[in-house]
Amino acid sequence: MKKLLLILVVFIVIGLAYLIYSKVNQTRDSAVTYSAVMHNSGSTLLTASNAIIEKQTLTSMLETGISTDAGTVKSTKLDAVKGVEQYSLVVNDKPTGIATVSPIELVKAFIVNDKQVILISYDQGGNQCSKQYQMITLTESLQISKPFGTCLPINNILEERQSVTLSMPQSNPYLGDDVTISYRYSNGQINQLNYPKNADLKKKYAGMSATRILQIAAKDGCYQDGVMLDDNSCGNGLKYCTMFKNIPKNVKNSDYRFLADFCAQP
Repeated sequence: MKKLLLILVVFIVIGLAYLIYSKVNQTRDSAVTYSAVMHNSGSTLLTASNAIIEKQTLTSMLETGISTDAGTVKSTKLDAVKGVEQYSLVVNDKPTGIATVSPIELVKAFIVNDKQVILISYDQGGNQCSKQYQMITLTESLQISKPFGTCLPINNILEERQSVTLSMPQSNPYLGDDVTISYRYSNGQINQLNYPKNADLKKKYAGMSATRILQIAAKDGCYQDGVMLDDNSCGNGLKYCTMFKNIPKNVKNSDYRFLADFCAQP
């Protein structure tokens, strides 16, 4: 009886091992090659073959699974959700520690310093930041950058052999989207290259007046019938107070006095 039970246990173990092996091989077989991702990514350092590759979105490739030097990288939807996160990035079905509220988007694939590197983005929700980014170097020991960005889409990417430089508009509403912030990724690290300065505000609003500020607020729907709406939809009036505090000392008319009183409130 014991011998029969032992044989049964052995068969069960072998069966489970076979199922796991089959699942892993099936995942590998269905995974998209990294060269295909590079091709669809349009990277300037493209190393893929000249073979015609059917166009897919990069994000759909990530959902299918991408065969990389680190293993099969895949974005999956979490089955049992304990927190607010709904999606996870895994390598060979093992979590990487990246869990997100929104689907994980694959933005671009690179070869940096002869290593495979991908750029992903996602929305974590609830923090008024619709775009966060992370860079991942796909080696046996993953190198995952800290989240970065201004919460706005990237508008320029410069690829070099040893690094990638990414630029996007800054998110300070008082400076406007004509000010660009840049980040450089190299050796597994992301670093911000420049920061908005207070002097930029002084320069930007050098020709502004209190009357012009109230006209802008009215156009935004935040100044109505002589009342400044300081609710959340109008950013609590901070935009207009930042403008006001950085304009030259001009004629102290009724508009100037109105803003001075409003912006002096705690």
